[in-house]
Amino acid sequence: MKLDEIIRKITELQNVQLLDDSKTFSYHVPNFKKNTFFFVRPIADDLIIACSVMNATDENSITIGQRILAAAETAIVESHERLVTKILGFDSGIPMFDSLLILGPAIEKFRMTKNDYFLGPRTYCAYAINNIEFAGDETEAEASVRTRHAILSDVKREISPVIFLRYHKQTGQRSDEHLAIAKHSYTMVLINELPRDGGTVELENYERVGITFATDQGEANLDATFDGKTKKLPVAEALKFMDTLTYKGAEAAKKDW
Repeated sequence: MKLDEIIRKITELQNVQLLDDSKTFSYHVPNFKKNTFFFVRPIADDLIIACSVMNATDENSITIGQRILAAAETAIVESHERLVTKILGFDSGIPMFDSLLILGPAIEKFRMTKNDYFLGPRTYCAYAINNIEFAGDETEAEASVRTRHAILSDVKREISPVIFLRYHKQTGQRSDEHLAIAKHSYTMVLINELPRDGGTVELENYERVGITFATDQGEANLDATFDGKTKKLPVAEALKFMDTLTYKGAEAAKKDW
């Protein structure tokens, strides 16, 4: 679809407004419990960038949205062939969000209002995120699952790290063969259950740096293997170390190891 046609079709959408920058369209979701704006910026034939901002004031939503789209427009020239792009050092204006994330149309089926189906196949969605929320090299399946775990448009969301996980319990319960996206809370449950069930839990953090916890049924301590070394850890210490690795990163974890 040509750029002119994209712009024309967006202007025909109900309650969509052109912002003062004359290149960004906005849609304010009516009567939603968390104040929500969508922002759309067509930039070339068959190429649109968009973002949404939830839980901010009207004025802050517009400021955040324009800041995200400005950075995404600069980055999209090199990244529009990628499914997932993470750019570190992004100044979002919100201290806890230090990175820019851009997701391709295959991951985010973008919608904002009625009759906007033409947007989805050609829209890249951008978000202000914390570095630990995405690795930046996720597959389509991994990124799709991760976006269901974290409401990336909510500027007041709790920051939770991306974790890639697999496990095999001595009880026979096991995950798929390959590492897969898992919630932090679920990972904690699996590690807590290891002394009872026995087996192995393997995980990687947002840097794709991993640790393995293993034990036999009935054993109180876990064999934790990290950075080429294995130590016996009580479950509480194992969970604490897992948090260091997934929230603070590999360098912090190595100092604690």
